[in-house]
Amino acid sequence: MMRGFLFVFLLFSNSVAMAQLDSATSDILTTPKFRYGIYQKFSEFRLNTPSITNGFTIKIDSGDYLKYSLYDLKGKKIRNVYGFSDGKSTFINAKVYGQSNYFVPFLMLGQILYFEDNVAKSNAYSTQLGLSMYGVAGATVSFFIGQAKANQNPGWVMFFPDNDGNAYMLSRQTMKSILTEYDTELLELYNKESDKNDYKTLIKYLLEFNQRNKLLDVTEK
Repeated sequence: MMRGFLFVFLLFSNSVAMAQLDSATSDILTTPKFRYGIYQKFSEFRLNTPSITNGFTIKIDSGDYLKYSLYDLKGKKIRNVYGFSDGKSTFINAKVYGQSNYFVPFLMLGQILYFEDNVAKSNAYSTQLGLSMYGVAGATVSFFIGQAKANQNPGWVMFFPDNDGNAYMLSRQTMKSILTEYDTELLELYNKESDKNDYKTLIKYLLEFNQRNKLLDVTEK
């Protein structure tokens, strides 16, 4: 269940470590420190400028997968915000990509931002399989198939230059879409891979893209 998370954690530990220094800047991709607070919208996240900095608590939800929730001082769950930072890491609201109001941590910041959400991945697979293969009555069967696929690849990505804050499943389709528009040389290499859907292959090209495009300016594309 935690294979994917541990694999990515080891790859990205150096990136996360950079956020442990003292000073903060208004660029979420390069800041040496994340400002503590709640991002009410994507623009606040992008600029590392949370607009709510007190009057809330962070709680880890119990269950099979790691997720977080926010509560106000009266114990009411905080909903409909983009994300938050605990000062060490940043978190995205699962509602951004069609799930309920809970939060998961970003594991990598770059032109392609990466995080993992097993619950959302299995839900997405369940919906696709339940409607296309089994009909609505097959939702229970498709859920377990989806859960297995989520454990194989629980990854989600957000393409930072899109400037809309939307997130998508890490897949062959999303990777090819980005590479087709922004890095055709890397796309050519990716197209030669024998298994373009393999989790490690996708992570490999995600990392390579971020390394090659650290200063990507979409206005030049």
